[in-house]
This record gives sequence, C-alpha cells and structure tokens, in this order.
Amino acid sequence: MRLIKRVVDIIFFKNTWSISYFFLPLGFHNLPDEINIDKDQINIANSADPFFFLYKNIPYLIYEKISTIGNKGYICLLNLETRNEKLVLKTKYNLSFPSIHHINNEIILICECSESKELKFWKLNNNFQAVEEKNIINEPILDPVLLTKDKNFYLIGSLRNKKNDYRPTIYKSQDFINWSKFEDANIYINKGDERNAGQPYFIENNIYRFSQILEPKYGSGIKMHRVSQNEPSAYKETLTKEIRMSKISKSDGIHTISFDKNGFYYDFRMRTFNLFAIFYKFIALLRKKYIKLSLAKT
Repeated sequence: MRLIKRVVDIIFFKNTWSISYFFLPLGFHNLPDEINIDKDQINIANSADPFFFLYKNIPYLIYEKISTIGNKGYICLLNLETRNEKLVLKTKYNLSFPSIHHINNEIILICECSESKELKFWKLNNNFQAVEEKNIINEPILDPVLLTKDKNFYLIGSLRNKKNDYRPTIYKSQDFINWSKFEDANIYINKGDERNAGQPYFIENNIYRFSQILEPKYGSGIKMHRVSQNEPSAYKETLTKEIRMSKISKSDGIHTISFDKNGFYYDFRMRTFNLFAIFYKFIALLRKKYIKLSLAKT
C-alpha cells in the first residue's frame, strides 16, 4: 500500500509555491509559532523567495517566479502600490532567492544562480533592468544573504554536499570586489541550519538570521537565530524560535520570510494534484541535465 501511494504521488502530484503575507500587529517580538494561510492577504502564485524593499518611498517585492514547465526560476518585481508585475532577470540557468541592495549609490541584485557554478551580482538601472553582470565568487552558493556591519560586507550561504546535506560558507569584503573566505572552524552554525530563509534582520542592536528547517523535508519551516558573534574572522549564533505551518493548514511548508514595518511576506508550499505532474517533473529533470552539460562545455 505504501509503495502504491508513493507511485501515485510521483505520477500525479507536484509541489507549487506561492507568496502570502502575515500581519504582525504587536511587532517583531510577537512572531507566531504557526501560520495558517490568510486568503484575504496577498497571494502570488507560482512564486517563492520574497524580498521586500523600499525605493524612492515606494514599496516593492522581488521574488522568484517559477515556470510550470521545467520548474525554472526567474526574477520578477511587484510594485505593491500599483500591483504591476515586471520581469527583472531571466537566464538560461535557474535563478532564485533574490535580494536588492543599495551599494555605492547603485542598485545591486544578488540571487542564487548555483546552476552557473558561481555567485554573481547584477547592477540595475532605475527601472530595475539589469545593465551589468559581475561574478563575485567561484562557488555555487545556495540562498546567499548579504550582511553589512562595521563597513564590512559578509556573504553568508551554503554549499550542497548531497541531497538535504549542506555546509555553511561565509565570505567577507571591504570593497565588494575582493572577497576572503572564513575558515570552516570559525563558523558556528548547527548542522541542519545551513540554508538561509531570508535576509538578516536588524532590531534593537541585534542581528537575526533565518534558516530553513530541512526535516522531514526541505522547506518544512523556518528557524530564527540571534547572531551572537560576527567578527572579521568568526561567526556564531543562538537559536531563538521556530515557525511552521499550522497543522490545519493545507500547506506543508514555508522556507523564506521578509519583513516590512507591519508584518512579513512568506512563501508556502502546496502539494497539488495534476494529471501532467510526471510530465512536468521529467521536463524539469531534462532541463537540469541540459544546463549541466551545456555549462560544462563552456
């Protein structure tokens, strides 16, 4: 019976991600333990990894848009005032986990592009169009976050050992051009907490990092850690909270969080029935194989 259920699940069910919003009337220190999807709030279908930011006092959300066929990610932007969505960046390899930063009077987009075997950034113009691409680090870093402290830039991410098994990696720079890597022995991140779940958040002189709960499966929830040491050569943190989807929710996952002044945006996973699920999975597998082979040739 278990085998039959597994086969049916593979053939007829697929994961879909969407973005929603959770209102926090009492502020950051009253984060919930569980979330149930509020259907009255924003719901962006086939999307994940939301990042909220303000530009010229206009609120925006940048995120990964996921194609139905191929399961390939590209980067889109939503003006939260007009609700207009626009394409920001699309490449032949998968893009996800975007964030926007203002560095040296320039708009910088950083996102995961691990299929390219590098970590890159893109300079954007005032219309959020990519005008320049630059390589930062020659490693396929997952879920990169940028932390700025004491005039230093810190890139915090992870590298995949194998499925659901990762190791943390941290780089430091003073000019956003030259990067030095932390020794593994100086990174104190617990096993299983390596994958980021959103950009670091500053409040009351404290820095909080969010990580994904990987058990029983990838994107099962979010952990919040208070950074207890962040120096030019060492990093430590302390677990403070976990957030999961409510047991009464139809969703079984949440893996990215991003705050505005009234609450936070998050993504949630739904397991949905689809007659063509196995076809979509097969196309996604072929796409990944093709990208791997084509990049190897270049």
